Amino acid sequence: NPKTTDTDKDGLYDNLEVNTHNTDPNVADTDGDGLEDGEEIYDYNTNPLLKDSDGDGLLDGEEVKFSKRSGSYITLRELIGAVGVDVTRYFFQMRKAEGHLVFDLGLALDRSDKNPVFKIQYAHARMCSIFKKGDVTLDEKTLLNSDLTLLTHPRERELINQLLDFPEIVDKAAENRSPHLVCDYLEHTSGMVNSWYHSGNPNRNPELAVLVEKIPVRYARLILAKAVRTVLGNGLKILGISAPEYMERKPEDELS
Repeated sequence: NPKTTDTDKDGLYDNLEVNTHNTDPNVADTDGDGLEDGEEIYDYNTNPLLKDSDGDGLLDGEEVKFSKRSGSYITLRELIGAVGVDVTRYFFQMRKAEGHLVFDLGLALDRSDKNPVFKIQYAHARMCSIFKKGDVTLDEKTLLNSDLTLLTHPRERELINQLLDFPEIVDKAAENRSPHLVCDYLEHTSGMVNSWYHSGNPNRNPELAVLVEKIPVRYARLILAKAVRTVLGNGLKILGISAPEYMERKPEDELS
């Protein structure tokens, strides 16, 4: 059906004007983001359920139950406008389909590792940053000749075993139509990745850093970092979520 095609795979139909009468310039979507151009025509902040008077990221401290009868609800467009496409998609997939969904807006608005979406994306971006920082690429010869037995630290071994579980998790999620299994896996894996990454902090134990001076160990860890990047990137792609190679962080966050 041409009216319901989604060629850019963003989860939004190509021609929103089919249902919104694109002959009316007031509801045009020229940038194709799924939101109407005129902020004065459609502003999610006008919904009282999305009010955050004290700016703490909470709905004024109240849990709101949706009810169309009482007029207490938030549209998907308003939600995307408030927290973004990535967070919206993840939060709707991270719970069992048959379970009760409580959408924590405060958590969804959080831009730190407390938010599972950013936790996973940060882990992916960190792995990308290692290669940019070291200005290295892994060619086929390096991959074949590197000694992976040098990855002896417990965190490295645990991470390797975790990565090996990915294909099985994907198969199980597909078979049971349970994307939350992929979400759970990615969140747990990213936690392990972040711990591994931070363990090599110069203020902690520089010998555990990926870009150590010992070349054989460096290449072994770079291969592990590449494997992590691939798994996290593929997992996010399965969920329809972006896998950024760079994300800005506050200085205090990098030291945590």
